[in-house]
Amino acid sequence: RCTGKRSYHHTFNLNLEGAQEGGEFRDVLFEDCKALSPGSGFEPQNRSKGPAGTRDWSCGFDIPDAGDITRLTVRDSFVDDAWQDGFHLDGSWSGHRQNQTDVLFERCTATRCGRRTSPASVEKFRSGFYVQTGRLVNCHSADCANAGFGLINEKANSLEVVNCSDEGSAYGMILNYAAPGARIQFTSKGAKVRAFVGQAGSGGGSLDLTLVDPPSPAVTFGRALRIDYLGCSNHAAQQRDKYDRLGYTLDGAKVTIREKRVETAEEYAAWKKAVEVWKTSSMDTGKIVACGLPFDIPDEKPPVIPDTPEVPPIVLPPEPQPHLLSEDGCIKTVLPDGTKLMLVGGGFMDTDAAGHFPHGSIWRRVVE
Repeated sequence: RCTGKRSYHHTFNLNLEGAQEGGEFRDVLFEDCKALSPGSGFEPQNRSKGPAGTRDWSCGFDIPDAGDITRLTVRDSFVDDAWQDGFHLDGSWSGHRQNQTDVLFERCTATRCGRRTSPASVEKFRSGFYVQTGRLVNCHSADCANAGFGLINEKANSLEVVNCSDEGSAYGMILNYAAPGARIQFTSKGAKVRAFVGQAGSGGGSLDLTLVDPPSPAVTFGRALRIDYLGCSNHAAQQRDKYDRLGYTLDGAKVTIREKRVETAEEYAAWKKAVEVWKTSSMDTGKIVACGLPFDIPDEKPPVIPDTPEVPPIVLPPEPQPHLLSEDGCIKTVLPDGTKLMLVGGGFMDTDAAGHFPHGSIWRRVVE
């Protein structure tokens, strides 16, 4: 039952960095703990070397960063305004093994995480919960710069999300790396970019997703829209390899999406655009159970065709011009051939500034 305010780095941390793989934490309980505004933003790329702030990955709970964890419980705990993630388990990769066994987050809340992160920072997690395996029960997030829940799950049948929710984050939930057998029950309210992105319904898993005031499109199934949603720039090649190897074939019959009742043809047309599947992934969206959506769709009257319809003049489209695009919190350069280039340093906007340049905004050069 501890409270930390404005810690220089993580507020709560378990770390066996420097030890050989095989070190372990066991029987750890955090209960009724608070981390308020953790992270200074001054951590450099190489710890004690390099410009300040180039690699600050400060979190509220970094538990653990390095080392295995067995029987971890985090209950009734709260994080606000973390520099990166609220609750963070670092996960495994080559040379950084982390076995996770019996992990439970219960009645925990993370708000406003990642909103202070510098665009120059290598680390860009910025999520409420960053977890690979375990159970998350009655946990909630709000107003995070990236995902409310960033879940990176490869180990089969090792992830369960029960009655969790996000409100107002850029992404309600990102669920990556196939999540075979994962069982997800989640509500997204007022997401800025997507309510849900990633893989669901694979390997016997299921998704029960409730949408409240979603963006359009609301859901992207399959490969995430960018490889740098979660993590940092120097993990990009590894993430790309994972995506290319896994591919993702998803079972729409294991997915339930709940939203308000559709009353008009226009609302139904909007609903059909709410769910998309990444072009290199496959999913039978026709099998998705759409609770709350009637299938007695209102009759749409055919258009009236006049006897002598007017033939509109042929107007050639203008030649493509380079322009700037606001997309996923970044400013990107779009070349005439459609190629998108990230600006030097990543192009991520400050959260306060991003509100003035909504996703999808375009700026073109005007010649007088």
